[in-house]
Amino acid sequence: MQDKFSYFQQLMESERMPALSIEIFKSHYEKLTSGRNALIPDSEIKPIITLPDLKTVKEKFNSKADKYSSKTVVIKLNGGLGTSMGMECAKSLIEARDGVSFLEIIASQTMKNRQSLCLMDSFSTYADSKNLLDSIMPEQKGIPRHFIQSKVPKVRRADLMPAKYPENPALEWCPPGHGDIYASFITAGILDSMISSGAEYAFISNADNLGAVMEPAIPAYMEQEGIPFIMEVSERAREDRKGGHIAADRKGGILLRELAQCPDEDLESFQNIGRYCFFNTNSIWIKLSELKKEICRNGGRMALPLIINKKTVDPRNPDSDKVYQLETAMGCAISSFPGAKAILVSRDRFRPVKTTNDLLLLRSDIYRLTSDRRLEKNAGREKLPFIDLDPDFYKMSDSLAERFPSGAPSLKDCISLKIKGDVVFSKGISVKGDASVINLTGRQAVIPAGTLITGEYIIK
Repeated sequence: MQDKFSYFQQLMESERMPALSIEIFKSHYEKLTSGRNALIPDSEIKPIITLPDLKTVKEKFNSKADKYSSKTVVIKLNGGLGTSMGMECAKSLIEARDGVSFLEIIASQTMKNRQSLCLMDSFSTYADSKNLLDSIMPEQKGIPRHFIQSKVPKVRRADLMPAKYPENPALEWCPPGHGDIYASFITAGILDSMISSGAEYAFISNADNLGAVMEPAIPAYMEQEGIPFIMEVSERAREDRKGGHIAADRKGGILLRELAQCPDEDLESFQNIGRYCFFNTNSIWIKLSELKKEICRNGGRMALPLIINKKTVDPRNPDSDKVYQLETAMGCAISSFPGAKAILVSRDRFRPVKTTNDLLLLRSDIYRLTSDRRLEKNAGREKLPFIDLDPDFYKMSDSLAERFPSGAPSLKDCISLKIKGDVVFSKGISVKGDASVINLTGRQAVIPAGTLITGEYIIK
């Protein structure tokens, strides 16, 4: 193993990866090569049935919450490129709605609340994100606005050596999962900067989730009850079957189990939303002093379970070499803190944009941006419409914009919208009930302005 690992070490040193990052990757590689079980079977966990909910927490702690807003640093995971939507820059720079990007909305929120904002960027997202924030935000004292997460080599499954892909050497590397945030806190000096600047809590969430906004009642709750770590969870629905769920461990604590940590024989149980009721929204709250204690107790790092993801070196080429990506999940730290809790939140706090289906919904009249730049559903909507756009014509963000040149149609009365074929939507179109648009012409078609679409709308 040591002989093989030397190749990985040389690669990481040549890319100037911090010593801590190399040490952590080495421990993960040792687990991989030793065959030590990185899986969490059903036999070791129990379902969690009830949880404290945010509504109750707000009722109890809102009166004590104001002073905690300024003591909380907002940290956004901003390492993702919008490659799934055809982008080559940070996904947070795409227009969310009303002509402003995700990152502009996030910046406005933090300035309004007089909070520090810190982005965990990747090597690919740092420059563009920095340029945007430098142009719209004043300097903040003490806490850097950006730090860069690590990257690690992909491991070839055939021989456990570093992956090679001369056609695109960048694909030989991958991010080590968002659990890398804890190591990056240390290597970039962010944790010490936050504490020395007077911050007491960190609120960490994904940059593409505009539902994840500051809620000062949560750190007030943590302070009053002595809670070191909180994970926001929501009730699982059918579409969440493959997302990480929480469970109780043998000692009665809380753990997070991701799909890649589930044995094959337990997959049916993993996806049983009646058994495992709550999924991780990837929004967490941490008391910084407790995080510092835990990292020091563990020799300068967080002890997180390894997640072994099986991929191909080129995600778009299923015939390319099969590889392992060695990762950790940020939320798995919940099991490291005695007294950590999960808190049940509504789906309104979980609105990530992963596809153009999500993006069209976000840009529609289902939502509005408030004066303080919070994303809210307009009155009268509880359940969101189901959107299914033909990926041959709508998968990329620029293709979506070209086919909705006047913006999203009205979806306030829509239950579902499915589009098959190449269709351009003119201005003032409304969709009602369950609707499908089917273009049978074999060429691009245009729906006239002002059209009401309900039921099947077939273009011949």
